[in-house]
Amino acid sequence: MKEQIRRILSRRWKTAALVAIVLFLSFGLYTPVKTVRGLLVDSGLTVVNNIISVDGNLVAFESASSTVTVYDVVSGSSTSFSTPGSAYQPIIDGDKVVIDGNITGLLTPSTIYYCELPHTTPLQPCGPWEVAAKGQGLSFEAFWGFPVARGDLIVWPVSGGFSFWRFSTGTTTSITAASTAGWPSTNGELIAFEAKPASSPSYDIMYYDTSNPGQGIVNTGLPARQYATSLSQYTIAFNDNTTTPNRIRYYDILRNQASTASTGPLGNLTYYGFSGIWGERIVFSASEKSLGFDCNGDGTQSSSEQCLQYWNIRAPGYIATTLAASAAPPITGSTAIFDKTIIFQGTANHLQFVTVPMKGDVDQNGIVDGNDQSIVNGCLGQLLKGTVC
Repeated sequence: MKEQIRRILSRRWKTAALVAIVLFLSFGLYTPVKTVRGLLVDSGLTVVNNIISVDGNLVAFESASSTVTVYDVVSGSSTSFSTPGSAYQPIIDGDKVVIDGNITGLLTPSTIYYCELPHTTPLQPCGPWEVAAKGQGLSFEAFWGFPVARGDLIVWPVSGGFSFWRFSTGTTTSITAASTAGWPSTNGELIAFEAKPASSPSYDIMYYDTSNPGQGIVNTGLPARQYATSLSQYTIAFNDNTTTPNRIRYYDILRNQASTASTGPLGNLTYYGFSGIWGERIVFSASEKSLGFDCNGDGTQSSSEQCLQYWNIRAPGYIATTLAASAAPPITGSTAIFDKTIIFQGTANHLQFVTVPMKGDVDQNGIVDGNDQSIVNGCLGQLLKGTVC
């Protein structure tokens, strides 16, 4: 008798445990398991002057006056070193760090320097600093853009156009444009910028192919707001000038195709010519008010407080257009992207980063939830022959 009772109780316990597991899985599968916001990594390092540049797994930024820090997102290690005099906007490209330095006043010319990081583990300071070219000075560059670098090129705006310097030859080339080239960006071959043709009410997006100088400057005719043009691979991201408030837009050079005016997501590319685009993703900032979400958790939805956003461009139908507002971390400065890593100045002005898409985030909206499971379930047992199953 006692043995029968023990068996009955044992079966009931196992049944209850099974029901509990099924209920847990049922609720768990249809509620968010993880979000971009939840997987954020905080380096604990402070960014000053809202400047961030990323290449591969290395990030360069100003951590103090006349000090550059390079941070490795894989190992979490960093190294800091002094710049030549007062300096702005460090750019990292491969093992090179480029800086606009020796700034002694608003109107005095600056000097563009570069140094090389030693191939060591852990990271070691960059140096010595070598002179590349003369910059235009703080007052001019704060309005038109600081030097940027990629591959063989360092590019910077000059009055009535732009100049570029080659690492391979040590020579400077100056190009005359319709006006001063605002906020240039480069992929190491093409140079994208904003310029205002004569009598035009708006800046236009233009580009120049350094490998085909005979073509000259190409004016896409796409109206852009001044500040923040980003070029990666062969796509230019920019702030659309056809709407108020700002929307994001892009132009694919190889396909000669642009996103439709006035239809991109609300927001702004942040700061100067940095990599705000990589492949099929543009990163930018958007206000809490435009998103309808209090991303910093202070109890208000402000038009001046910003959230991280990304736009999945040229994506198939099952991919979400943007990062879900509820998964968006707060940002306080610049953003940049390289491959799957998004770097930004976040809470307490710390250097922070997220990796997207997360494992399991099939629709790439920043949340792993039941919709991702539904997409997978809909494809089970089917042959993948294109962008849909």
